[in-house]
This record gives sequence, structure tokens and C-alpha cells, in this order.
Amino acid sequence: MLHQIPMSEAKQRFLDLPGRLAKHPGAIAVTTDGKPVMVLMPWGVYESIVKTLEQWSDKNLVEALRQGICSMQAAKNANGASGRPRAKAAKKR
Repeated sequence: MLHQIPMSEAKQRFLDLPGRLAKHPGAIAVTTDGKPVMVLMPWGVYESIVKTLEQWSDKNLVEALRQGICSMQAAKNANGASGRPRAKAAKKR
């Protein structure tokens, strides 16, 4: 859940905010006049967002992902709901 705090509180508690984020993972929206103007988040979350944006901006990677999804959907339709080949029934002796 995204917590919101006013800018004035963020200024007063700036040095406490990393500990708050460590105890309650997520992000903190800093507001001015009740409107979000910036967000504070752990560095790892930021790095993850940047990496994801870089990957989604790579047209070749996105096309490969799209083709992979289409292949999986085709296999699922051909093999039933599980997406795995159906097991053959055991022969009775």
C-alpha cells in the first residue's frame, strides 16, 4: 500500500524514512496541498523499475516475449488447460 505524507512531515522526519520503509516495504508518496509530488522508495525497488522499463523499451525483447506467449497459448489450446502434453493412459495387462 502506498502511504502518503505531507512535504512538511517528510522534511521533519527525513532521516527516519529509510527505517520506516525497511519496516513497511513499499513506497511513500510525498504530497503538497494533498497532491502527490514525489515518491520515496527503497533503492532496490527503484533499480527494479528502471530495469523493467529498459527491458520493455527493447523492441526485440518485447517481440520475443510476445512470440513466447503466443507459443504457450497455442500449446495450451492444443494440449488442454494445463499447457503440458497429456499423459497417455497406461495399458492394462
